[in-house]
Amino acid sequence: GRSPTQTMRLRVSGVGQSVREAARSSRDSFQQQKNEALLRLQVGHGDKSRKGSVDEQIVPLLQQINSRPNMFTTSSCAGRIQVLGVTASREKGDKHWLFTSHEGATGDDIRGAMARAPDECIEVPL
Repeated sequence: GRSPTQTMRLRVSGVGQSVREAARSSRDSFQQQKNEALLRLQVGHGDKSRKGSVDEQIVPLLQQINSRPNMFTTSSCAGRIQVLGVTASREKGDKHWLFTSHEGATGDDIRGAMARAPDECIEVPL
């Protein structure tokens, strides 16, 4: 037979192997997800944003992030000012955009957006 030390080494070796295999499988799965997501962007499927595409101003940062082996992103905003109309229930589906701009906003822009929805709660994420 085997000594207790030999048996212990075999068990530890077996566990270590399965941990390495799990880590490799996880890396492979991540890489596959990354490749598929970036391919969808390249072939014109856009992203999940309301606009349906990545903001051009942020593309250099996205390329830098996506060049790293352990991370990726497919949707980012270059910066946005928006006024959302929200019903009193504040349910997620009960929002609509009253004003959106990537270029800036004036007081008149915001007041105009608010005037279009006088009976609603107004949420202004900045």
